[in-house]
Amino acid sequence: MIKKLMKVKCIWVVLMLKIGKRTKLLEIVNQVP
Repeated sequence: MIKKLMKVKCIWVVLMLKIGKRTKLLEIVNQVP
């Protein structure tokens, strides 16, 4: 049970990092005139 929770947490962190990178890239692209 605890191991399953840790796995879900890791996947969630990876997903958040991927989304964060994507939004940062979009912000940089939008800033370029």
